[in-house]
Amino acid sequence: MFLRRSGGGLVPVAVGEHKAKAKLKDEKAQLRAAEQVLFAAAGLGVRIAVTTDGAKCRYVDVEASLAKGEIIHFAEKRDLNPAVLENLIAGDAAVAKNPRALAETVWQIIWHATKEEPKLCLLTFVEIFVLKFLSDNLPSTTFPEAYRFYTLLEGQDVFKKRHGKTEIAYYVATIRPFIKQLFPDNVISEDPQLAELFGLKTIVSKTSVINGFAFLKSSTETIDNFNRVFLQILDAFQKMACDRTSWRQ
Repeated sequence: MFLRRSGGGLVPVAVGEHKAKAKLKDEKAQLRAAEQVLFAAAGLGVRIAVTTDGAKCRYVDVEASLAKGEIIHFAEKRDLNPAVLENLIAGDAAVAKNPRALAETVWQIIWHATKEEPKLCLLTFVEIFVLKFLSDNLPSTTFPEAYRFYTLLEGQDVFKKRHGKTEIAYYVATIRPFIKQLFPDNVISEDPQLAELFGLKTIVSKTSVINGFAFLKSSTETIDNFNRVFLQILDAFQKMACDRTSWRQ
């Protein structure tokens, strides 16, 4: 069961049914699992039901299924995460959001904390934006849970006990190198049409998708000293993406 914190309480919003791969091996088994989770979802009065074997998720539209008398799935293929649930509830999976207000807020937070150049402050915003985007859109087989945005939102005490370090230290030591490994520097484009377009023999991407983090450079502050500010930035991203909601499973 997935719960949404609202008004100081927890409200159920979705139900999931996790099956072994053998239990979802054919259409008949998948239908049986969908009917099972639909029954539970209808009993709780939630609109979203999920079946998964740990590798693939299928999302049942509970209202549409009950109205039509057959299983109706949402057109959603991403792995389950808080952003996907939020999109399904709001019906805005394909709706673009303007990040300008978020960028301005985060830029100011970073500048006040570091007094770095505007370019580096903006690059830091882009870096966290990339982390959130990859976490919401890449499958867990490519981008495991340990490296995702939501791992950093466990709560400071729980996080420190589990990982032995602060969130910002974990990001710098573990998550950031993993993203750079996925998108390394100095990658040569293998598309001949791209080289032809620019009149060059080869095209080389000199940088990774992340290329600037203001909290790495300081002569008087350690990384841990910036943890409160880092958490403030993560919270700003979460508020924009999930409309001030928090999730528990």
